[in-house]
Amino acid sequence: MMKKILMILDTHFPPDDRVEKEALSLISRGMDVSILTKNKNNKKKFEIYKDIKVYRIKYSIISIIIDNLFFFITNIFPIWHIHIRKLIKKNKYKILHVHDLRQLKTSLYFKRKNPELTIISDLHEYYSKQSKTLSAETTKGKIFSKLLRLINLKKLENNTLRKTDYIITVIDEAKRSYLKDYNLNEKKIFIIKNTIPKTYYTQKTKFRKKYDLVHFGNINSERGINILINTMVKYNFYPKTLLIGPHNEYVNKLLNRHKLNNIDITGWVDIKNIEQWMHQGKIALICHHKTDFTDNTIPNKLFHYMAAGLPILSSNCKPIERIIDESKNGLVYKWNNKEELFEKLQMMLDSNKNIYKKWRKNSLKMFKNKYNWEEDEKELFRLYKEII
Repeated sequence: MMKKILMILDTHFPPDDRVEKEALSLISRGMDVSILTKNKNNKKKFEIYKDIKVYRIKYSIISIIIDNLFFFITNIFPIWHIHIRKLIKKNKYKILHVHDLRQLKTSLYFKRKNPELTIISDLHEYYSKQSKTLSAETTKGKIFSKLLRLINLKKLENNTLRKTDYIITVIDEAKRSYLKDYNLNEKKIFIIKNTIPKTYYTQKTKFRKKYDLVHFGNINSERGINILINTMVKYNFYPKTLLIGPHNEYVNKLLNRHKLNNIDITGWVDIKNIEQWMHQGKIALICHHKTDFTDNTIPNKLFHYMAAGLPILSSNCKPIERIIDESKNGLVYKWNNKEELFEKLQMMLDSNKNIYKKWRKNSLKMFKNKYNWEEDEKELFRLYKEII
């Protein structure tokens, strides 16, 4: 009998690349996958998207206030609770696959009512660690970070992760931290990285390397863009740089203050069109601040860089440093050391063709052999094989 899975996603869908990959992989194995998500831009309340059944919750201002007020008090969303209960009753789901921490306690209520229901907690981030490092560069960011700190996320993780049947995390370091912080059963934690399929980048088109450096993802101080810019200014060093992704007013002010014209910013780019931009750079950057959070997560930009065959210069966050050391596809610098960042940038940009080609070759090799979705979905299948 086909297993019915309800994924619970506390954002909008589509797009969500990780959630879509997981759902389609499970469907390819004959499973019936639905997603309950938020409604944005008045999309259909129900639709079938690439064989995924998508149910959407439409929020009013009042319902947003009610839901979030209850969450701050009880860690349960009453409106989501109502929709989950209706869908379980209607479709007889056997598995709730809960994406991220916020909806976990709401979902665990149904486990108490039906012990045969399997709960999977798919943690895209380590939330108690992330909450300490959230950006407060904008008014919205300041309000959100203050509100989030009112919630005892460590207590929420401790109370819910012990009760869930299985846990998915994105990197080995996070698994070790969950085991240490909460004394969990190691056998119930699975590592499924947010890698990309081997077919994602075609590499059939030859792109001219217009930029010395390329950075992909949100552009803010958490990603270390301020350290990169201040390093350029301090050493009067202005390589042509492409920043792919959205940025905030803080970054605008930083660029305007220093009157930099060596940096181009694309703004938001659809992930499906990223290849044409990525290949325009010679060296890929990851400038993250080193924190307890960044030592327990992995940016998916790393796997995009490897798929594009780019050498990588990264700050010394533990998981990234480990993978670059293993792959031999770039260099690492101490995250807040501008002198070392400058020296490593010069070293990579001035490297001879043989070294550059070796870095490129190693990036592609490790992507094709290990760090790709075809490998990570095997772990997803292994998890579901235990359930079924």
